[in-house]
Amino acid sequence: MPISLPIYSDSYRPSSDWVKTVSEKEKALKAFLPLESALENKIRKHLLVKQLTNNLLLSNINIDKEKVASLIENTELLEDPLEILVQNFAKAINYLNTLVDKHESTDIFLTSNLLKELHALIFSGLDKQGGFYRETPGKPIAPNHQPVDSDVLPILVDNALEWFNADSFRELHPLEQAWLVHLRIIDLQPFEKGNRRLARLVASLYAQKAKLFPIIVNSTEQEFYSYAVNNSLMMITQPGVELFARSIIQTYDEVFSIVNTL
Repeated sequence: MPISLPIYSDSYRPSSDWVKTVSEKEKALKAFLPLESALENKIRKHLLVKQLTNNLLLSNINIDKEKVASLIENTELLEDPLEILVQNFAKAINYLNTLVDKHESTDIFLTSNLLKELHALIFSGLDKQGGFYRETPGKPIAPNHQPVDSDVLPILVDNALEWFNADSFRELHPLEQAWLVHLRIIDLQPFEKGNRRLARLVASLYAQKAKLFPIIVNSTEQEFYSYAVNNSLMMITQPGVELFARSIIQTYDEVFSIVNTL
């Protein structure tokens, strides 16, 4: 079966400016390595809180970073659904982080099992459908968007995952890869709920495999984020890729601020 994707097009290839800036930030950070364990832990916590808070806010789940920081330190058994969701998402993020830390980038693949496992982690104790593909019709997310039928969903997910591991896909910049992976998951809607949240999470895997920081779209970019998704569904990927690049550059600057205060 041919792969039906919002195909990446050279005609929409972003300018090299962000590629150069990301590379410069990456090299600048290396000058501080290795980091002391206390500083590394502080940065990891900052990234976890930021990633959690903004991802949930982009899903219109109202929560602040102070609440998130408190919840990820809490080891008590929780009953409030929002608090459970925060802790679940933290586990999913940490699961991916551990995967990246323990394996070479060439050994890490996004598979259907990993996709289901992450979704199950996010919705553990909240939804019995967590980790199971949807069996109901999808919902259009943009003008002219036609969700795939649930009966062909497993095949199309596998086709997409196969493409993500193809040599031609690996030739793209990691942030271009990340945007396209994120976009295809949103387009396919593999699960009943939480697809965008999951898509933003697994997008970071492709940045982290390349030894970059996770991709964290700031919630203040909500309007542009929606614009970028809608354009990409019409095969105009430039706004989305540049959004991811801008987001990761901002994260590097925040990390530099943490390093320079000590």
